[in-house]
Amino acid sequence: MQQQHYEVTSDQFKTLKINQVVVNNDNKIALNETDENLVNRISEFVDLPDGVSFVEFTQYPDRATLGEAVGKIVLEEQLSTGKMIQKEYEITFTVEPGNLSISQIADFDFGEITKSSREIRTYAKGNEVPRIIIQDYSTLTGWSLNVSATSFSNKKGETIPGATISLKDINPVSTSHKWMHLPEELELNEAGRSLAVMTNPQHVNGLEQGETVIEMGDEKNGELTGVELTIPAHSSIDSDDYSATITWELVTDPTM
Repeated sequence: MQQQHYEVTSDQFKTLKINQVVVNNDNKIALNETDENLVNRISEFVDLPDGVSFVEFTQYPDRATLGEAVGKIVLEEQLSTGKMIQKEYEITFTVEPGNLSISQIADFDFGEITKSSREIRTYAKGNEVPRIIIQDYSTLTGWSLNVSATSFSNKKGETIPGATISLKDINPVSTSHKWMHLPEELELNEAGRSLAVMTNPQHVNGLEQGETVIEMGDEKNGELTGVELTIPAHSSIDSDDYSATITWELVTDPTM
């Protein structure tokens, strides 16, 4: 039974709102989910009345194994005197396999290109280095980030034969994935190629959980050196707007 808190003043005796907190029953969290994530999600676990605020976790739930886990939090409410009163609540969680996901990738813009009989090589334009964030809190033993690109075409369906996009200086800025492999450079095609592959040799579920941040090249004077467009020499191109579609796909079986 929860302890009840009251405020007694010279003219009244009232129940505090901190007694009215409702702890939700279906609290699902991911395997190895971070402490920061749990704090940010606190409103999903308890319904806080106006005037009651979250202070801290005094006991974080164990997220190392699947199943039921218990955590404890402290809430507080301000009394009419200005003093604060605190109360601890216990929360039951269900630890489940987490998700495997990638961040949204920005579009690449190559700007205006002057036609030439020679081979054209130009970088994408922009002010921020292209970045991909892979979050893996699943129980998978491996995955692959595949990327493909269609041909460049205009609204009339005319294409630029042989034009390709290459990703260069592919670099893991930070990673939790010890057995992840990356190429230094990748020329995109319609069939798709692997940008990152993680396969842990011990085949232990969830052994490599965490986040990987991948960047491509640098930003120099408004050009992104990690994304290069190549148009072959003597290409017959009408003046128009051309675009290609790049598809990023996380495959949970790297052998696919």
